[in-house]
Amino acid sequence: MRFLERNLEDILYKELEHCRDRGFDIEPMENKVCRQLNLAPFGIADLVHFGYQPDQERIHVRIIECKKDVVNTATYLQASRYQTAISRVLDCCTFNPIFEKVLVGQKVDPKNDFWYLVDADMDARIYTYDYRHDGIVFKRHRPHDAIGKSAQHIHRSTVGDIFAWAAQYEEENE
Repeated sequence: MRFLERNLEDILYKELEHCRDRGFDIEPMENKVCRQLNLAPFGIADLVHFGYQPDQERIHVRIIECKKDVVNTATYLQASRYQTAISRVLDCCTFNPIFEKVLVGQKVDPKNDFWYLVDADMDARIYTYDYRHDGIVFKRHRPHDAIGKSAQHIHRSTVGDIFAWAAQYEEENE
């Protein structure tokens, strides 16, 4: 059997609880899951979860973008485009949505530029999958693992300058 992107969507749509036991550590949302959500002219989102958090009067929106092969910068930008579309629809509400992007593919683009982009987005998660004889297995990938410790080599005076600038900015704008 040839594994298609649609098969991955089927699994994540129908068997999310089972996927959690297989490495896809995403909390299910109680309210609404949309599959192939048409956000014209922004495109069609694979899966979108909507969850209402009444204690915070917020809507949590999780955009899951599935790729049969490689997750890369284009995948991230695609999910960001869907976020823009949903954000525009929710502008008329007073819910102050929380967005999360989840990108799933068989491989991840090894280029550092992709990882730096995702690292700047605290609400993005990356997973790869392996479809084996005993079912599907997921692995989460974190940007800091791919980037390595290169950020630790930023010269301390540069960090000090950033903090000094931030403090001065706060003083001037109080």
